Amino acid sequence: PIVVSSILLSPAEGTDVIINFSKSSGEVFLQIDAPNPYPSGNA
Repeated sequence: PIVVSSILLSPAEGTDVIINFSKSSGEVFLQIDAPNPYPSGNA
């Protein structure tokens, strides 16, 4: 396993993400806040 803080995907790409919530207490909110289409602007 690897630990990452972000994943950048292009249109039509996909990935599998496994998140261990066993140590979390309370509610967990997942939010997508990436600018479109890419963080630096053009592809």
